[in-house]
Amino acid sequence: MGYNVLFFPWRDWNAMKVDGFRTREANILLSMINNPNIEKIICVNRAQIPKYIQLLLALKNGEGFSKKNKDINSDNHVHFDQEKLMYKRLFSQLKLINEKLVVLDINYHIPNPRGNILERINSVQDILEKEIQVALKTLGFENYITWCFDLTRIEIARRFKKDVMIFDAIDNLLEHDQKKNDFTYLSEMYRLAKENSNVIFTVSRDLKESIFSNHHNTFYIPNAINLKSYKQKDLSRPEDLPMGKPIVGYVGLMQERIDTNILEESIVQNSDVNFVFIGPVLSKSHFKNIQKYENVFFLGSKHHSMIPSYLKYFDVCIIPHKVNKFTKSMNPLKLYEYLASGKEIITTSVPPSDEYQHVVHICDGEKEFSQQIMMCIKTPFNRFEEEDILNAIQSEDWSERLKDMLTFIEKELKS
Repeated sequence: MGYNVLFFPWRDWNAMKVDGFRTREANILLSMINNPNIEKIICVNRAQIPKYIQLLLALKNGEGFSKKNKDINSDNHVHFDQEKLMYKRLFSQLKLINEKLVVLDINYHIPNPRGNILERINSVQDILEKEIQVALKTLGFENYITWCFDLTRIEIARRFKKDVMIFDAIDNLLEHDQKKNDFTYLSEMYRLAKENSNVIFTVSRDLKESIFSNHHNTFYIPNAINLKSYKQKDLSRPEDLPMGKPIVGYVGLMQERIDTNILEESIVQNSDVNFVFIGPVLSKSHFKNIQKYENVFFLGSKHHSMIPSYLKYFDVCIIPHKVNKFTKSMNPLKLYEYLASGKEIITTSVPPSDEYQHVVHICDGEKEFSQQIMMCIKTPFNRFEEEDILNAIQSEDWSERLKDMLTFIEKELKS
């Protein structure tokens, strides 16, 4: 018999399907489905946006009421049967995804403001607790592992602490530019995470040392990659990629962590290069100074299954992040994607670049970053071989990460 898991992701199952299973928790969930030591998983979704709100937003944006998701089976090398409704209640419904995974949808019928504000109310927590209890009873869960990625759900997760409770820390939210007004609340949630978790995994060494140094069972588990997705050879060039010049590319959220001074210097000094950005622009004002350049292209969000195609046609990949307390707590997924694509990478000295300094260019400062782009375009693979870059990532698969995590969990279960 394997382990049953009660799973609280940061971005839920519905978001995973839309994005293409790119995130840490999405890949851990997929790896659990494939792991013989995992019996069944209940994934507890965030509260759904009420349908009347969805309709209003769709009308405001000039969109249809619904969008079709890309086929998730072909993108992730995991077969999912058609979702089957197991039951529907006033505040929840339980869906069977496959023989291992069920998803609990939550619906409070009113909007839940950003930051999961609604579930900070005790009466709403009581509703959620009841819905989870019904799901556990339906699946016959008596013993299980509680695995939480969502800091805003620590209070509810601890109500379901059974055999072992795990908290998986993704970034230091106390240092996030957009979370300053929530500092007191988030500090308390981190305290509860330390107090109630048997095992804590952190995405970076800095996060382990800055927040969880006094927790005896905290382990640094960096991000990884689904290597199978990057082994395809016959990838077509995406139609919206600009033609005629070499491409320097970035994949990820466009927000304040990006150093626009470094970007602007690089763009101006390399006018014979196109700079392509893949990902949603979350802070439009932050990028207003670089939008004016003719060699800059913002292509928006792409399904994760398309990312290897874009990366194949990038000449150089960049991570021009600011170096501060927040970025030191991170472990960018894009670094692993760039490496798996065999591309030359230019990055500021944010983690985990120090672990890959033998195959990446680490540059701090506008001039150095810009000059390195020029050198990589003019004399590609002058310092590292493409084969060395690809070899550096071969052991960094998500399935191996999960095995490491389960080893620590098993030790705790036996203690």
